[in-house]
Amino acid sequence: MRFLREPLLHFLLIGAAIYGLYGAFAETAPEETDKTIVVSSAEVEWMQTSWQKRWNRPPTPEELDGLIQQYIRETVLYREALTMGLNQHDQVIRRRLAQKLEFLAKDLVALTPPADEELVAYFDANKDRYQEPVLYTFTQVFFNPDKRGNATQCDTGRRRSDQGHIDGARRCDRGCRRAGR
Repeated sequence: MRFLREPLLHFLLIGAAIYGLYGAFAETAPEETDKTIVVSSAEVEWMQTSWQKRWNRPPTPEELDGLIQQYIRETVLYREALTMGLNQHDQVIRRRLAQKLEFLAKDLVALTPPADEELVAYFDANKDRYQEPVLYTFTQVFFNPDKRGNATQCDTGRRRSDQGHIDGARRCDRGCRRAGR
């Protein structure tokens, strides 16, 4: 009974259970030796749609049969090329697959312009991202009392009155009257 407590036995039993469940529920992969080519109704519909887009009319029964035969022939040749390994280390195939993937990605990402309502809703939700920051500017004016003497107060008062400071204009008038200017 001691062997029932062994971790190795638990590991093997769990592994066997997983293997059994996988075998019971996993989809069976087609065998490599399977030579059957299945043309589904979706593929036939795709062939008809492609024909109609190209020729602006549905294919006749003979033309549809020819499309199906061509598809089967291409599938046989494709499988044979894969069996021979012609897809490996081939720069042309590599570029073509990359190009095809790019086309698919562009189709998936095809942008449609948003409606005006969507733009307004987005803007309202993100207004803070589009606000201009408050800008402050200042101008520094230096009146040197060593060079200007008593005129410094009058000049600063005038400068303040030019910028709309009423208080500065009053002080300037009083200071300049006393100084006689």
